[in-house]
Amino acid sequence: MNKPDGMPLGGYFKNLNMFTFFCRTAKPENLKIFLPPGLRLWNPLFPKGIFLVTLVDYPQAWAEARPNDIITYQEACIFIPVFHLKSGPALYCAFIYLDTVPGIAAGREVYGFPKKPAEFKIKESKTGGTGSVTEEKTTIIQASWKTGPDLSLPEVMSELVKSVSSPFGFVTNTLKEWVGLFYKYLPRTLLRPRVPVINWKKIPAVNATVRKPVWSVNELTISRFRIDNIYRHQKLIVRKDAVKFKGFAQAPLDRFNPIQTLFALKSNLDFTLPPGKVLKKL
Repeated sequence: MNKPDGMPLGGYFKNLNMFTFFCRTAKPENLKIFLPPGLRLWNPLFPKGIFLVTLVDYPQAWAEARPNDIITYQEACIFIPVFHLKSGPALYCAFIYLDTVPGIAAGREVYGFPKKPAEFKIKESKTGGTGSVTEEKTTIIQASWKTGPDLSLPEVMSELVKSVSSPFGFVTNTLKEWVGLFYKYLPRTLLRPRVPVINWKKIPAVNATVRKPVWSVNELTISRFRIDNIYRHQKLIVRKDAVKFKGFAQAPLDRFNPIQTLFALKSNLDFTLPPGKVLKKL
């Protein structure tokens, strides 16, 4: 498979299905526990304590360095909305799990994603679905949903803000109108959203010990994911307890303590992971 013209060096992900859940924690201060130095929580439109959980099914992914090596895998991410002085608003990847070794190595060693192996079960029918992530025989993430209607991009933004934050109808209606105008009149080449994702890249030094950790690499990295094509958005109908976490020593997900799933969405799309950069050495 050849590299698409005009695409930057990086990874390519085609025709993926992403299930995104906007959750609220009972203790917003707990989110700060997972943040590295230099990041602070950032939720200007939303109430405190919002974080995102994604379950993703990748039927076709490859790196530009190995364009003929197509891999298929599943992945789960937990993102915290944050702010950094150099990057501005971004998503911080606190935990990420996947079921393929090549994907773990590339994402962790190059970009700094804290990738770990896990087992996945994502089942979907015409009426709904379930998903689970299991690490070391412990089911750490569970999610369930019913299938809702298709949504346009303006409707997605309106539904999100209405569900997650604003009780005022004029706010969501105005946002929907503005997004609709941009979507209608701007060239499609300018409507490729970029989502900045920050990671804490830490690689132990050879003289590191458990009691005295020493890092050969200790830095914040950022890469701006580019959404290339959006084929479909579907609203997911969810209960308050649609997403459940269970933690243990190596994966303290229970500290997130999700008390409510506010909004959920299934998206079918393509995206590119371009080269990143170092925000700050710690």
